[in-house]
Amino acid sequence: MRVSIEMREPRGFTSGLSLEVGGERVQGASVDTGVPHFVVFRPIRPEESIETLGRALRNHPHFAPDGTNVNFIQEGAGGMLDIRTYERGVEGETLACGTGCVASALAAAAQERARSPVTLRTRSGESIRVRSRATRVARPVSASRGTPVWSSSGS
Repeated sequence: MRVSIEMREPRGFTSGLSLEVGGERVQGASVDTGVPHFVVFRPIRPEESIETLGRALRNHPHFAPDGTNVNFIQEGAGGMLDIRTYERGVEGETLACGTGCVASALAAAAQERARSPVTLRTRSGESIRVRSRATRVARPVSASRGTPVWSSSGS
């Protein structure tokens, strides 16, 4: 089964944002795709944790008071981008994040690292394709496609 959804227009896109955490300068792009995201292009090995850096960036004073989700993306196999997400609220890494995939695709396009449609491989191994019909990154209308998987339930 395939699912396609329309996303609202992103807000507050800022590319080239440089933040200092733990004595390190981290550069990325910030955008709100329904939830705020900070997108960082950074190679991270599959066995490497994103918890410490993700938490530090999520709670950085620049994003106060509510914080932000943090996406780490890198070039992957087959022209895809690999994405790992540290999600606020969960306060840890999640297997996938749709709004994070949209934010990351927009950041990659803005830095000319990808063109629409952008396919991202999530931590779960599933792929999500993001298509933008806009000509400018600041005002795209995006749709995300992927295979839905039930991961949990609760009350």
